[in-house]
Amino acid sequence: MNVEIKTIALGELATNCLLLVSESGETAVVDPAVYDENLMFFLEENNVSKLDYILLTHGHFDHISGIMPLKKRYGGKIVIHEKDERCFQNSEYSLLSQFGVSVELPEKADIVVTDGSVLPFGEDEIKVIHTPGHTAGSVCYLLNRFLIAGDTLFYMSMGRTDFPGGNVLQMASSLKKLCELDGDYFVWCGHGESTSLDFERKNNPYCVASRGRKNI
Repeated sequence: MNVEIKTIALGELATNCLLLVSESGETAVVDPAVYDENLMFFLEENNVSKLDYILLTHGHFDHISGIMPLKKRYGGKIVIHEKDERCFQNSEYSLLSQFGVSVELPEKADIVVTDGSVLPFGEDEIKVIHTPGHTAGSVCYLLNRFLIAGDTLFYMSMGRTDFPGGNVLQMASSLKKLCELDGDYFVWCGHGESTSLDFERKNNPYCVASRGRKNI
């Protein structure tokens, strides 16, 4: 089935927020960095009247700060990995305290996922891949031939591992895990330009280095 994906960069860190629309009309927003006039106009322009999911790739403030106003306006089940749900209550892990940001966050998620979780989306499925390294609960989402990578995989780079919950060895294993997926995928990154998995397998120095490592 066909899925339409559109993107808008939001907030001071230019987080890539994605809008997913299934062929049968289901909708999801990925990583609402902020809820501002840019996102409001973006959703109105794309005729969004309700959401089925608010998908989070991880719990850092620049990916979650727009959750509550978005949910109040459009609904949608908040989805996050079990190891990053703590970011809603812990300003150290969400980096809210480090960056001096104050926002309303939910007490808990509507859906807590783990590696291999599957979310129905129209006639399709959104598959969850746990990719710790940037945070303990970072995930990527697979939908058809799209890979929504959050801050795990960037064009010719990878996410930082020096924040609370980050781990460079886990990141190497996560990159290897992605590179071992069958076939090619169009990759939507959490910041910066999009890419393809085949390109990153061949050219990204972090992906190349990860091939010789054992998964942990």
